[in-house]
Amino acid sequence: MKTPLTASEGRIVDNFATTVLGNNDTVTRTITIPANRRWWVYGGLLFNADNVARNITVNIYNASAQRIGIIFPTQAVGAAGYVSYPNTLNSATQWAVCLLALKAGDYITITWTAGGASAGGSAISSCIAQEVIV
Repeated sequence: MKTPLTASEGRIVDNFATTVLGNNDTVTRTITIPANRRWWVYGGLLFNADNVARNITVNIYNASAQRIGIIFPTQAVGAAGYVSYPNTLNSATQWAVCLLALKAGDYITITWTAGGASAGGSAISSCIAQEVIV
């Protein structure tokens, strides 16, 4: 007999966060899948709040710190610009819809590369996922 669903199984998480971008620095935000969880990642949004363009890269790693995927490779994002997964709306590049399955200990890194002398700002990132208990 299958175990009934628990209250938290299948919940949607968005991991919305702000990340401070300083003058001419590189910043990485890491999102780690919690213990006893599995995530089905559906999409996300990244916003460059700086007044200069920055390159943004999103990678996926397993618990052993081996890169196992790239949500999107390095992409220039203009001042006050954004990119979203699966679709990049402010460029000619369109990302295919792809459901990502991640397990406990896997993690996603979002890196905003230094864009030169700047005012900085509070960047925004989110990762929309369905979280299930395993």
